[in-house]
Amino acid sequence: MDIFIGREHDPRVGHLRLIVDSKLERVAADKRRMPNTIARTLAFAVFLSTLADPSFGQSVRVPGTNVTVSPPEGFSLAKHYPGFEWPEAQASIMVTELPGPAVDMMRSITGPTLAGNGVMLISARDAVIREKPARLLHVRQKTPRGEALKWILITGDASTTIMIVGTFTEGVSPGVGDVIKQSLLTTSWGASASSQSSKH
Repeated sequence: MDIFIGREHDPRVGHLRLIVDSKLERVAADKRRMPNTIARTLAFAVFLSTLADPSFGQSVRVPGTNVTVSPPEGFSLAKHYPGFEWPEAQASIMVTELPGPAVDMMRSITGPTLAGNGVMLISARDAVIREKPARLLHVRQKTPRGEALKWILITGDASTTIMIVGTFTEGVSPGVGDVIKQSLLTTSWGASASSQSSKH
């Protein structure tokens, strides 16, 4: 396209033509880059969606217990205790069954009680697990290897107390605390646990 007919010898024509050609080249280059930009944007969106929607494995009966939990992705059965571990993330989920009413344990674990044992209570709330009352606590504890954060779930029934402790180190693996919390809330036990396991 020549927009300068009749002014071919005007030096300004050549200058303006160079400007137009340069702009056209930039537009063409932008169009060539657009698919790559869109692809990168979509890839980033998929990455964010994986963070927002953590993946959990199937329900797993914890060996030596009557408890079933859906461990987060990355966790495997622990070698030295009932529960799950992810060594690379310095994270673990430990399951303990104790005789006695779960309600008594829930009432006994308070902020002052924890503080007396060197544990700081961050938050605590009531929950319902398999139609049974439960208590979910978030705590911080000093250990020989530094500070550890923990999610503690206490649940059970009139004869058995179930305590599940998820431990992780702040900053080592961002987001692991959230998936541990969600995993603890998948807990079932007894007949309920057998029903959950039989589905997989």
